[in-house]
Amino acid sequence: MERLFQENALFPWLTVMDVEFGLKIAGVKKNRRFEMAMHYMDMMQLTPPSMPQ
Repeated sequence: MERLFQENALFPWLTVMDVEFGLKIAGVKKNRRFEMAMHYMDMMQLTPPSMPQ
């Protein structure tokens, strides 16, 4: 078993919306990212946050 540790300075801890991070880097628009993140959060039975402003 291998482990990977990271320092906060390298990649700051974000929020549950980290689900969107890869999509953001890929250039997916904000509204579409949110829809996709909600879909996957629902699939995993996670409580979604309110829509970001």
